[in-house]
Amino acid sequence: MIDIPITKLQALLRYSQNRTDGAIDMRFIGFLLLIVGAILIIYALNMNVSVLTSYGDRVNNIGLISARQNSTIVGGIVIVCGLLMVLLSKGKQTATDNEAKCPFCAELINKEAIKCKHCGSDVSDAMSKLKDMSFKVSDFDYMRVFRKVDEVFVVSDPDVRELVEKMRKSAKSSHPMNVYDEFKSDIDGMKNLLPSDIRDDFIKRVKYFLNK
Repeated sequence: MIDIPITKLQALLRYSQNRTDGAIDMRFIGFLLLIVGAILIIYALNMNVSVLTSYGDRVNNIGLISARQNSTIVGGIVIVCGLLMVLLSKGKQTATDNEAKCPFCAELINKEAIKCKHCGSDVSDAMSKLKDMSFKVSDFDYMRVFRKVDEVFVVSDPDVRELVEKMRKSAKSSHPMNVYDEFKSDIDGMKNLLPSDIRDDFIKRVKYFLNK
């Protein structure tokens, strides 16, 4: 029996578990298959296929030879599959929540980047537009849309207006009703987090600024 080298396998598994996008990409699976295939072949090559006879001699056992051959074949097939997956996924990158592709060289960069670290292009305008387009209502702090005046909760118009502007920039359609429909479930979710006496007023202000 041989020692199985699991250090790299453990590292790859940790890498997969820590991915922010939650997905195991083809390249990772390919590397995993390469390691598994290599382990199978090493195990097969080190397999003892001889048995001790009643006369004290050692002879090759057909069953063990067949098992070694099968392990070698399976290991080779697994390695080929892993190699194909690695090659086919070469250059393929998966963006995380904080990353986007540079509009000039298509390499992954941070969404907050001003200049691309790969090609050196100025990406501030492109990243700003991308940030606007990827806006989610849940990104906006609901505590900003209301305030307390003389012990009474009131809707904060400037902040609701800012929220609506972000929605409008990110929406697929510019029509007020379409914008509202696109974000309706998220707006309703935010409304339910507000003090009960201003929830209806909040919805009215959102619609008002959308139509303004």
